[in-house]
Amino acid sequence: MNLGELNKLPKNMFTIAEAMTAFMRILGFVKESLRKVRLTGEFDEYPNEKCMHCTARLVNGIASIPIAFVERLWHYIGEVVIAVLMSHVEDYYQLQLSTRRASHNLIAKMKERSVKWMMGVVEMEKLTDYTCNPEFLSEWNRLIVFNLVNNDLEAEIVTELMTPHSGGIERLMEESPSVTAKRLKLNGSVKKLQECKKVLANIMDSVASYGD
Repeated sequence: MNLGELNKLPKNMFTIAEAMTAFMRILGFVKESLRKVRLTGEFDEYPNEKCMHCTARLVNGIASIPIAFVERLWHYIGEVVIAVLMSHVEDYYQLQLSTRRASHNLIAKMKERSVKWMMGVVEMEKLTDYTCNPEFLSEWNRLIVFNLVNNDLEAEIVTELMTPHSGGIERLMEESPSVTAKRLKLNGSVKKLQECKKVLANIMDSVASYGD
């Protein structure tokens, strides 16, 4: 079990290429998780976390007052995005602050953009009632979330990570103290188990030789 836990720890990175590869892999995992919970309604990664089951929760909000709905929508999307991001960078403390800041900034921008758009739509409702159709709002929601997952989030995180105060991709080459301590502890346990195995093997050999 100790060896299995050790293998699950993030690998030490010594080059920019290794750090970039790890960063892109994390982004890929984040985008895939968000696609599943936000776009396709697959919840296998969070089977018991009802707050992550976005599709069912958002359907209940469609019939709400448009502006209030947009406010709640982006608050909820922000919570889901943060939860998914943190689950994928929990072993990379260097990324946690940058990704959290980037997601907050992006959600704030998209919320402001959506509110402005919806205010214009409300004015248009004086002439037409097409926005009262829940299917229209559902499709609108799907499209903006699609853009967030596939384009905006990655760009915002990369931009934030490359700012001077974030330290760039090189920071991924720094292992967090907690992961270092866990790695040392697990390495020690594995070493002791190997030594015990060797001692036991010697004892068994001695017993076999004595019997002969």
